[in-house]
Amino acid sequence: MADWQVFGDAQTGRLETSNLYRRAALDVIRRCEARDRAADEQLKAR
Repeated sequence: MADWQVFGDAQTGRLETSNLYRRAALDVIRRCEARDRAADEQLKAR
C-alpha cells in the first residue's frame, strides 16, 4: 500500500470512532432532556 492509502485508511477508522462518540453523546443528551421534561411535568402537576 502507498503511504497515502495507509493514511486514508487510518483517517477513515478515526472518523468511524468519532461518529460513534458523537452518537453516544447525542443519546445521553436526549435521555437527559427526556428526564428533565418528565421532572418538569411532575412539578407542574403539583
